[in-house]
Amino acid sequence: MKSQFWVVGGEYEDMDFLRLAKNASEQKYGPFANYTDALKEWKRLAWQTVDQALMRFYIQEISEAKKYWVVGGEYRDASFTELAGQQEQYGPFADYQTAHLEWAKFAWLSVDKALYRYWIVEESKNLTS
Repeated sequence: MKSQFWVVGGEYEDMDFLRLAKNASEQKYGPFANYTDALKEWKRLAWQTVDQALMRFYIQEISEAKKYWVVGGEYRDASFTELAGQQEQYGPFADYQTAHLEWAKFAWLSVDKALYRYWIVEESKNLTS
């Protein structure tokens, strides 16, 4: 399957770059047929916003071949083999980088909860095991 590349980002609320700033919307440029063209646009945007510390852009690859999910939740104990409740599933995400941003959000939201864990899995894998 052929991939498309997008340059995505905008103004974020803090230096964690997990959530867009209040009243900000995600900016998306593309699609670009190849990574080189997307990189040129990313460089243009990066230099245009170089003095704005809360602005960030990244290149997102969208391929019909793979999709990613963030799964996890609260576990009964530190063996992380049995969930305490329902498994949480977020996605699908078109690329690993976008899934990683979502994973990071949940990982930081649960950083003080020792029995919470989240993973990134490809759609083709069994999400219920």
